[in-house]
Amino acid sequence: MTRWFLLIMITTVILAGCSSTTSVEGDEAEPTDDYVAVEVSQVEMRGLANEATLNGRVFSENEVMVLPRTPGIVDCVNVKLGDSVQKDQVLFVLEQDSSVLLGIEQAEEAVKSATKGTEQAAQGIALAENQYKMAKDQYDDAQANLERIKSLYDAGAVPKTQLDQAEMAAADGSLVAARSQITQAEISYQQTLGQLRQAEISVDQARTNLNHLEVKAPASGIISTLDLRVGQMVTNAQPVATIVDVNALYIQFELPENMINQFKRGQEVVVSIPAANVRDAKATVGLVSAATDQRTQLYPVRIDLTKSGDLVRPGSTGEVQVATNQTGNALIIESRAILNQDNETLVYVVENDHAVERKVTLGLDTAEYVEIIEGVSEGQQVII
Repeated sequence: MTRWFLLIMITTVILAGCSSTTSVEGDEAEPTDDYVAVEVSQVEMRGLANEATLNGRVFSENEVMVLPRTPGIVDCVNVKLGDSVQKDQVLFVLEQDSSVLLGIEQAEEAVKSATKGTEQAAQGIALAENQYKMAKDQYDDAQANLERIKSLYDAGAVPKTQLDQAEMAAADGSLVAARSQITQAEISYQQTLGQLRQAEISVDQARTNLNHLEVKAPASGIISTLDLRVGQMVTNAQPVATIVDVNALYIQFELPENMINQFKRGQEVVVSIPAANVRDAKATVGLVSAATDQRTQLYPVRIDLTKSGDLVRPGSTGEVQVATNQTGNALIIESRAILNQDNETLVYVVENDHAVERKVTLGLDTAEYVEIIEGVSEGQQVII
């Protein structure tokens, strides 16, 4: 709002002549013009808004806890609190336990044994199949001999006892037994394959346990918590560090129902984070909850921080400025130009170097500036 200091004319009346106690008949009053310095401000056409500052807490979209996959004693620590780390960076290393190496050796021996058992089972299948082939050949020969003996018996050339012997020889009992041996050999082979797979899994697990002695960062970010020292016993049940992604931060706060409609998703707002020396930074409304929190009965609102800076940390206090009431283009003057006299609202405008009283109708008032609905025009100068 532009301000000036002007000299305005005030007309006064001075009596001509001089007398110490009485007036002289016929003296005439003569008007004189005096100039007084006043401060003025120009009536502007622009928007006006009431602003509120809301306090919230900074959170990270991605916050990952670090846990070792195998228990052990810390041998060395490669990071400290507040360090920036990259995904798969080695954070700390556990001591190499002899039981881990022994487990690998035992698992490898189990794989060798299971491999040998599988080979023997495969040989058993081949042997059973050969025996079955031999039994099948014998069965086929016995069947052919039986048909020949039957023909001879029908012709009366051989006795009944010889026919009975041929029928016994042509029975399929040995063939069925050979088939059963193949089935049993195949079952044994599948069992040894299962043992081999389990042994191989054990080897992989043992080798993985060895690799897990190096504990790596599960994600990129900042080490926000760290409870770790050399010689400390750690387990996979208790987190030893937390990594937060400072590129995905947001401020969250809660509002009552009479304020929630002041926010819309995608709306641009101004935020400040005093602890990180962030002032009047632009941010965007990322979430306006459609339902209240059951505990507080307030509506959660989330402000996404586009460029938060390296100093912003989760847990910091964030301030969000929002316009609670606003106008479009309107006639705006400073509030201190307003006068209240006899239940009327007045301002004094400068016209031809004179102060002229004007009645005005007020609109939105922000304490510092006020909207004028009627009574002045854009560009006029009002006395403040």
